[in-house]
Order: sequence, then C-alpha cells, then structure tokens
Amino acid sequence: MKCIDNLGIKYSEASKARGKLITSVISLSAALMFVIGIMIIMTFGIWLKWDFVSFGDFDAAYINVTDEQSVELSKEDSFNSVGKTHLLGFIRDHFNTYKVETVDKSIISGFNYNLLEGRYPDSSSDITLSESAISYLGANGIIGEEITLSYQSLDEDQRQETFILTGIIKDNIFQEEGYKETFIVSEAFAHISNDFVRRDVYISKKIFVSTNDLLKTGTTLNISKNQLALPISNSEMINGILAPSILVASLVILLSIVSVGNIFSYSINERIKTIGLLKSIGMTHNQLKIVFKKEGYQFLKRGIIYGFVLGIIAFLSIVLVQYLMTDTTNTNDSLLSKLDLNIFLIKDVWLMVLFMFISTFITIWIAVKISIYIPFRKTKKISITSSINYVGNKSVRYESRKNALIKKPAAKLAIINFKTNKIKSILPSIFLALSAALFIFLTSFLKSMDSRILAEGMTQGDVLVEGVVTEDLIDDLSKLDNVRDIVVIKQLDVTIPFEDVSINENFIDSEVYLNNLREEGKLGLESKLIGYNETMFNELELSSLNDNEAYLYDIYKYSDYEIGDEINQIFIDDSGNEMILSVVFKGYITSSNIKLPFVYGSPLIIVNDSLLIDKIGVTDYFLAGLLVEGSLEKVKQEIEDITEDKQIQVTTLDEIEQELYREFFLISSMGYGLFIVIGIVSFTMIINNIYTSITGRKREFAILRSIGMTKNQLKMYLLWEANIYMIFVVVISVPIGYFLSKYVVASLAEQNAHFVWTFPPSSLLIIVIYYVIIYLVTKQVFNKMDTNTVAELLRN
Repeated sequence: MKCIDNLGIKYSEASKARGKLITSVISLSAALMFVIGIMIIMTFGIWLKWDFVSFGDFDAAYINVTDEQSVELSKEDSFNSVGKTHLLGFIRDHFNTYKVETVDKSIISGFNYNLLEGRYPDSSSDITLSESAISYLGANGIIGEEITLSYQSLDEDQRQETFILTGIIKDNIFQEEGYKETFIVSEAFAHISNDFVRRDVYISKKIFVSTNDLLKTGTTLNISKNQLALPISNSEMINGILAPSILVASLVILLSIVSVGNIFSYSINERIKTIGLLKSIGMTHNQLKIVFKKEGYQFLKRGIIYGFVLGIIAFLSIVLVQYLMTDTTNTNDSLLSKLDLNIFLIKDVWLMVLFMFISTFITIWIAVKISIYIPFRKTKKISITSSINYVGNKSVRYESRKNALIKKPAAKLAIINFKTNKIKSILPSIFLALSAALFIFLTSFLKSMDSRILAEGMTQGDVLVEGVVTEDLIDDLSKLDNVRDIVVIKQLDVTIPFEDVSINENFIDSEVYLNNLREEGKLGLESKLIGYNETMFNELELSSLNDNEAYLYDIYKYSDYEIGDEINQIFIDDSGNEMILSVVFKGYITSSNIKLPFVYGSPLIIVNDSLLIDKIGVTDYFLAGLLVEGSLEKVKQEIEDITEDKQIQVTTLDEIEQELYREFFLISSMGYGLFIVIGIVSFTMIINNIYTSITGRKREFAILRSIGMTKNQLKMYLLWEANIYMIFVVVISVPIGYFLSKYVVASLAEQNAHFVWTFPPSSLLIIVIYYVIIYLVTKQVFNKMDTNTVAELLRN
C-alpha cells in the first residue's frame, strides 16, 4: 500500500506545469468559495440579528392593540404562546434608544431575560434593570436601592419617577445593537399611566399558520394589517437576498467542480497507456484508483492551503475597505460597528470562518473526487491491450451537411473536433463567457452610476446650506462674491398616523420600514412637508396647486392612495401645541420631477408654498442651494465664517461626489475582484484544454502532416479552434452583459431617475484581450510541438 501511495505522490510531482495549474485552480476556487460564503453569511446575519433583537423567539407581533384585543389574541388556538408587553416610553441619548416597558412570563422567556438576582417588579414602585442600565444610570446595583428614572412617554411628555430596585437581569447578548439598557416596571405602574401605554402582543405560531392566517386573525379582531409586525426573514426582502446568494454560491461550486474535474479528466486520459501497462503487471483497478486519488489529494492539500490564505487576505481586504469608508469618529461604536460587519458577535467571526473552512474543504474535496472518478471510470471499460494502444478519442468524426457549407478545410476540421468533444470544449467556453459578461455588466453598470452626474442630479446647487436658514442669512449669502443664485426650500416635520398610512401589499419593504418605526416607539410615519419651489421641480404644473392639495414624493411606494384621498398629518406649532393638517392627495412625484439632496430619506409631501407661510407660519428655510462660480471650498469657508454661531451644515457638490465615489468604489472593488477570480479560473480551464487538446493529438497531427497538410494549414486548424472558443464567448457574454446591465440600471432608475443607462464600447475590449491570450497560448503550444519531426510525433 505504501508503494501505491508513493506512486501517487510521484505522479503529482511528475508534471510541474500541470501540478501548478491544478493547484492554482483549486486554490482560486477555494478562495472564491470562502469569500463568497462569508459575505452571504454576513448578509443573512444582519437580518437574523435584527429579528432576534426585535422578536426574540416569537414569530410575529400585533402592535398597539387594545386590552380587549390582547385578551382575544391570548385565546387564539393557532398560537403556541402569547407574550404581552406594555410600552410606556423611552430614554433617548445621542446614540441609543432604551425601552421602558412591562413584561410577562412569556416575554421574559421569549427574549431571554435572565434574572441574575432579586425578583421581577410586582408593585407600582418596583423596577428591574439590566446590567448596562445600572451602569447607564450610574447606580450601585444593590437590591433595594432607590432609582430615579427620567423618560419620555409616548405622548412626548418628559416624566420622572422614583422606583425601588428589585431585580437585575443579564444584558442583551448583542453588544453592538439592540436594547441593552432595559428598564422593566410593573403592570401596576403601567395602569397608572394607562392613557400613554402601548400594548404589544407577541405570538409564537403553530407550524402550519401562514402570514395570511395572522392577517385574517387580526382582521377578525379589527386589527389593521399595519399593526402586524413580522420578522424581516419572513418578508420578500430576504427572498431578494436569498435568490442571488444561492445563484452565486451555485455558480462558484459548479465552477470549482467543472474546472478541477476538467483538468483531471485530461490528465488521466493522457495516461491511459500507463494505466494499461500497470494493469499488465498485475495492478488491480482499485489500486489504480488509489494511485490517482493520492495524486489528487496531493494537489488538494496544497491548493486548499493556498486558497485559504488567499481567501483570508481577500476577506481582510474587504474589511479594510469597509473600515476606511466608514465614519470612525464615533468612539462610542464598537469595532464591529465601525467595520460595518453584518454578523452576530465577535466569537461568531471565528465560527463563521471555521464553518467556511469546513464547507470549502468538503466541496473542493468532492470536486476532486468527482473529477477523478468520472474519467477513471471510462478507463475501466478499456481492455489492457486497448489501453496500451490507446490513441485518444475514438468517436467517429463525420462531415455534416452544415459543415459541408464551410469551404475552408482548417475551419471545417476545427468545428468537427469541437463537436466531437462537446463537454470538454463547451463548459470552459461558457465559464469564460460568463466572466466576460460579468466584466461587460460591471463596466456598463458603473458607467451608468457616474458619481459626478449622480451628485449633480441629486442636488440643486453647488453648495448646500442646511439647518435654520433665515431671510437675513439668505441676504448675507447672496452678497458673497462667487454666489450667483440661491434656491431655497421651506420644510416642516410632520407625522402620518399609522392608521392613515396606505401601503400596497406588493411592497413588503414598506411594511418592514413601518415595523422598524414601531419598534422605535413612534406613533406614525415621519414625513417632511416641503413648500413648492419651481426651481426644484421639473415638468410639473404646480401653479394651480391649491392650499389644501399635495403631491407625494413616491419613495416608499404608497400606491394604495388614490386621487382625492385625505392625508392627515400631525405637527407641532411654535407654541408646542400638537396640530393636525389635512391635505388632499393630488398625485405622485417621481425622482425625474424633482431635484433634492440625497440627505432626504423620508417620504416627502409637496404643498403650495403659501400653505406653509400663511396657514402654518413657516418663515425660515430648511435648505438653500447656492449656484457658485469659482472654488467651492472657498465659498464653503466663507459661509462657515458667516454661520459660525448657528446650527448650519454646509456641504459642497465635491463632497457629495466623494461620498458617492466611495460607495461605488466598494461596489466596483468587490465586483471586479469576483470577475478576476472567475476569469483566472476560467482561463486555467481554457489553457489546460488547449494545451492537452494539442499535445494529446500529436499522432493525429503527424498523420495529417504525412498526407500533405502544411505547417501553416495545421497552425490555421488550431487557430480556428481558438476562434470557435471566442465565438462562443462573444455570443454568450455580449447579450448577457448588455441586457443585464440595462435591466438593473432601468430598475434603479425607477427609484432614482438620475441613473442613466450607458453602454461603453470600451467594455468590449475584454473580448479582444481574451482573444489575444487564447491566440498566444495556442501559438505557443503549436511552436513547441512544431520542433518535433513527423516520426517523433508518431512515436509519442
């Protein structure tokens, strides 16, 4: 057995060129799988993390229900468990929001509130705090200690209460986000604040209960669909991530198996004569299999090690790019938050890496095993005599009617050979075409996302001044030497009550957005009331807009609103009073009709300027866009000197462009990195295919030359085979890259009209580069073979 193992090791060392090729393919495939796998896990991690923080072990929640509705939900047979919590208010600081709430036993269990000492509150003066809450309040953490708590109730009033500490619970396991500082009070205290209590009911459903069943249950109890909060993992958003993730992972696995298998297939087929000789001296089929397995595992061992090193370097490079592109000035954020890694905890980084090590190794091991088993299985069917006399593929080559139309003999022979070896020829061509398509797509996509064009399209003006922009400040700005014009916007912060929000059921992402708002304790959807300014809107006739009418800037697709619907909005006037403003919905405004800075993230309601000025009394502007001549930085410095004592933020067009450029750079780095790896793996397959195809047919070429084929004709024959590869690449890659980029950019343009699809002809240079490489490889192999005489080729 040791002799057989040594033979396998010697085989792996016999051909250094082939060994390096196989090792490089295995290492690149392993690195690609490793990085892609980690990125997929990180993507899913953020949603699972959010689900756990927001829902614990529960499957859904009915938000802001009445006491009667909560009682009926407790009786529902389709639920395994029901947990109730009364949300009283929040404690907010600059970075975090902390809940003040009541919990029952089901909530304690579902959210893993582990009691470290003491007991949960049962009287109106009791309170239980988490470890971080005690630290946050500066308390001693002694049971019986007096705790003074200041919090904001749901009606926006600031309250202060004094409690007795009765228990301490363990912190939330997520240190990067979530409600670490938890404040739990009793039901008795909740009833004292009954006017301001929001009742939330969390449910754990039975196996066969669907989301539609939950909606029907809510409808039966007069609970609006907007009051049903679902984990993100149950929404279409996760499906939008799952499908492409599975596609990419499958492509990587298939690429690995095919590339490694293709090279081993040629390697074993070339040594069928050797196999016949080994059989003739008594070696069994199983012993031969062990020899080639040992050879394959030698390459696997080296390739996996190199692959993991490359994968870790690539992963750390991605982390470094994210770190450099993230605002790290916030020292209160943890390292993971600064790196923007979508994973659970520090310890999960190592678990994730270990999981991908094991998964990658198993997948590549299977690929190597399959790539040895398939070609070796063919050798079993060949007798010892046939093995010794094996001269290559024995398939009959014939001339079809279609081939008869081709007049050039070299081209005709190349096509016949391509058809004879379809699998070995087509698969490498397809993968090479996919890598070219990826390059064409990325080039066109990124060209359509030009940071300067986007920055100019998303802003009005060269310098933006945001904050409380008074008339006096506008006068001062207009006097600056380089300012030639100023565009201004009035704005009022408003809230649309959740019960008035109309969302089309097709847009689950909007439901998720509302769920996030509910979790933050907000009473409605926050929006911005914008006064119409003709310089900010294009192709709209808003001069006839009455004071009671409004357009919506359709960011979140509130498509259930119909013309004439009334939209109620809550706002706070200058005296601090809560006021209600009702407007009639007149239509939607898309991004093609509006120029606003990217800082706007809320849905916008566009009204007549006179409504803001005359009826509400908004006199100050929120934003001024300055059209500037000369240096933007100089104008910015002059504005900052003028507004030194005011809460004003100044941003230049160049800064917006730089922000967009950093985002595009991250996208392009990851995209082109994927292209390079797939391209290299594909080329190793093609190079191996060309090399083994030519060297394995030396006897065939000798026969062709002996019957009169010249060296030049033989060379043309091989170059036509290279041409066929490139025809496949062009036919597949150009349409895929062209239409995919057009589709993706068109989809983005629906959300932001400043994405303009562009197809740069320079993207087709990848076809020329590929052809040159294939041509040079073919020519190099031919020149090496051309040094042999016909007699030498026949002997080989």
